[in-house]
Amino acid sequence: PQRPEGRCHLLHIPLTVRANTRNMKNMLKTVFSRISKIKIDWKYSIREVIIVVIGITIAFLLNNWQSARQNRKEEVAILKSLSKTLLNDIKDIDGNLFQYETSLHSAKMITKAFDNNLPYHDSMIFHFSVQPINTMFWRSDGPYEELKSKGFDLIRNESLRLDIINLYSVRYRVIDHIEGELPQFQSVQPLLEYNRKNFKKSSQENFQDYYAVSIEPINYEDIKIDPEYRFLLENIAHWRSTKVHLYKETKDLINELLDEIKKEIR
Repeated sequence: PQRPEGRCHLLHIPLTVRANTRNMKNMLKTVFSRISKIKIDWKYSIREVIIVVIGITIAFLLNNWQSARQNRKEEVAILKSLSKTLLNDIKDIDGNLFQYETSLHSAKMITKAFDNNLPYHDSMIFHFSVQPINTMFWRSDGPYEELKSKGFDLIRNESLRLDIINLYSVRYRVIDHIEGELPQFQSVQPLLEYNRKNFKKSSQENFQDYYAVSIEPINYEDIKIDPEYRFLLENIAHWRSTKVHLYKETKDLINELLDEIKKEIR
C-alpha cells in the first residue's frame, strides 16, 4: 500500500536538520582552522595601541593648554581694565572727600561763631553756602559687569576674586545707598528748604568747585539763635563725618585691591 504523502514529508524533516547541522560543523571547523593559522604580531599591535593613546592624550593636553592660555589672556585684560577704573574711582573719592571735609570745617566755623556770639562777616558766606552740598560717587562698573558675565572663576586667585566681589557688590552698594537713597535723612532737603526762607543770593560769585550757590543770611542774628538751623547743621555734620569715614575706608580697600591686581598680572 502507498504511504500517505503528509506522513512521508514529516519523516524527511529530521534528515534535513541533521544534514544542516553537519554542514555547519564543517564550516566552523574550517573557520577555526584558518584562524589558528593566522599569526598575530602582538608587539606591533600593542605598539599601535600605545601610539593611539599617546596621540589622544597629547591632543587633550594641547587643547587644555590653549584653553588655559586664552582664559589667562582674558583674565589679565579684565584685571587691567579694573585697575584703570579703580584709579578713576580714587580720584572721584578724593574729590568727594575734599568737599565733605571742607563742609565739616565750615560747619565748625559757623558753630564757633554762634557759640561765641561773633558778628556777621563776609567770610561766613562761603561757610553757609557749602552746607547743602551732596556728592555722588561717579564710577564705571563696566569691567566688573564683564567679569560677572564671563564668570568670576575666570580670576584664578580666590582671595583676589573675593576682594573684587566685596568691593563692587558690598562696599560700593553701601555708598550708593547712603548717597542716593538717604539724603532726606541727612537733613540736606530740609536745609535747602530752610535756606530758601532765611537766605538770599549773595553778590559773591558761586563756588563752582563745590557746586554751591553763593548765599548769605537775610537776618544773621535770628539764624544765630534759631535751634532749627543748629539742629540741621549738626545733623548734616554727623552724616558728613559718616561719609568721610566710609570714603576713607573704601579708598584703603581700593588701594589694597590695586596692589593685589598688580602682583597678579606681573
